[in-house]
Amino acid sequence: MGRKGDGNRDGENVLCPLFVAYSENELRCQSHVPDAAAIILRYADTKACKNQRRIFCEGCWERCEHWQAWKHFRWEDEDE
Repeated sequence: MGRKGDGNRDGENVLCPLFVAYSENELRCQSHVPDAAAIILRYADTKACKNQRRIFCEGCWERCEHWQAWKHFRWEDEDE
């Protein structure tokens, strides 16, 4: 998935189960919105994007804003 040059979870230090891909200034995650394939978080500053990926995608993904929204909006019976 994604465009040429995008990273993905293969070979990366990503722990978050919602992570799909990243590029220089974007993070792509599984969507919490019905019928949407992905959520794209686009940063104006590449440093902010790298920090988000390092801190949350590769570290404390349970504290990520997007993970919190996904947990809040998903149906409880989706785990079955």
